Amino acid sequence: MLERISELMRDKLGVPDEMAITGDISFKDDLLSDSFEMMEFIMAVEDEYRIEISEEEFAELETVGDLIDCINDKPLYD
Repeated sequence: MLERISELMRDKLGVPDEMAITGDISFKDDLLSDSFEMMEFIMAVEDEYRIEISEEEFAELETVGDLIDCINDKPLYD
């Protein structure tokens, strides 16, 4: 899962290829992502994993690990 999320982050958030993506990476502090970039990224994650992330959950996502936990806690939708 981390590998695919890393690919989406590189595509949607412009994360450089040489940057190692770990669960501890902070979207705000390490990646300096703005809210528009994050919205596009989260929409791509929702499409990829066939889940829905609420605005409240979105607001609480601070790290890549938080996102992975959120994905793992979600039921799939069709």
